[in-house]
Amino acid sequence: MVTSMKSVTVNSSKLLGTAKSVSQDVTRPNAKNQLAAAARAVTESINRLDVTRPNAKNQLAAAARAVTESINRLVDACTDAGPGQKECEAAVRSIASTRALLHAPAQPLSELGYFACLDAVVEQSKTLSKHAFNSRPQ
Repeated sequence: MVTSMKSVTVNSSKLLGTAKSVSQDVTRPNAKNQLAAAARAVTESINRLDVTRPNAKNQLAAAARAVTESINRLVDACTDAGPGQKECEAAVRSIASTRALLHAPAQPLSELGYFACLDAVVEQSKTLSKHAFNSRPQ
C-alpha cells in the first residue's frame, strides 16, 4: 500500500511539473483545457479512495493507474512527433506502466474470481486470434 501511495505521489508531482511547463506555452490554445481535464481525473481518482474499505489496496492501485493514465494523456496532447513515433512512445509507456504489476503477481487486478478471469482470457484470446487471422498478408 505504501508503494502505491508513493506511486500516486510521484505521478501527481510529475503531473504538476508538466502542468507548469504547459501552462507557460501560449502556442497551444487547447493544452490548458487538456491539462485541466487531466488534473480533474487525478483529483477524482484520489477522492474516491476509502482506506476503511477492505479493498483499499485495489482502490489505491486503481488511483495510481488513473494518475499514470492522466499523465500519459497529457504527454500525448503535448507531444508533436513524426508519423508512427507517437504510437511507439505510447506502447513503450504502456509496457513500462505494467512493470509494477509484474513485481506483485499475487495482487488481484480485478474483482473477478478464478473461473470468471479464465473465461475473460479465453474470450480475449478468441478475439486476438480472429484479428490475427484477418490481418495476415494474403
